[in-house]
Amino acid sequence: MIESNEIAYQALSTDDEKIECAQVSKDCHQHRPARHRWLYFSLSHLALITLYTTLFIFVFRRLTDEPLPRRDAFPGLDVNYKLSKYARFNSSFAGKPGPESEEAWHELMDTMAIRVTAEELAVHDQQSVALPRGGYLAWLGVFHELHCVKVLRRWAWRDYYSELQNLSAFEMKHHLAHVDHCLEVLRSAALCRADTEVLTVFTWSEESPKPVFDPRRIDHRCVDWDHLMASSYVDRVVTHGELDELANPLFNQDKMRDG
Repeated sequence: MIESNEIAYQALSTDDEKIECAQVSKDCHQHRPARHRWLYFSLSHLALITLYTTLFIFVFRRLTDEPLPRRDAFPGLDVNYKLSKYARFNSSFAGKPGPESEEAWHELMDTMAIRVTAEELAVHDQQSVALPRGGYLAWLGVFHELHCVKVLRRWAWRDYYSELQNLSAFEMKHHLAHVDHCLEVLRSAALCRADTEVLTVFTWSEESPKPVFDPRRIDHRCVDWDHLMASSYVDRVVTHGELDELANPLFNQDKMRDG
């Protein structure tokens, strides 16, 4: 008896489901396909989002991992490298100023002013002062750094240079600002082109209780300076005569004197 009642109950429940389903919808079997379509739609979108995210991460990493190519300030520079040892402390460019060192610095900096075109400036999104005989005034980056080394050297030995003695308050402020600018230029340049190819090592000395720099010179991979200066760079050098023709239309002598 119990088993027959259970069978009857189950059959009745099945019939009730059909009746209830028919009251809600004309086609009871429409629920399952609609649910399947929604699930397929959601999974497809999730798959696309995952794919696009993966591709973005892959491309971004490729772009950031690839090294930036070396670029020159303008076309035609012939840059070669060679192994070279840094000069010793007693080079012509260091030590107490004198006729020899002044001449060495003059020869080194004599070709710093060059002529570039408007198109070459536009590549760097820059503008500059127009030169009397065409083109625009510029320095190659290395000459800006050399200029700053020279500024710091002259400031360190300012007692030697008459133009750096008996400075007014305005002149002192100007020179200190220039020195600070040059310190920052050289600091930034050192970090920008961080030399990771060599090591600085130390040794013991009878004159110091702490380790001192080992003075023995080692090879560095350097730009061949003479070769660089002999490339198309030399054709761009602006003469001192042309530089002397430049006149600043904004210059106010009285304002400079008043400080």
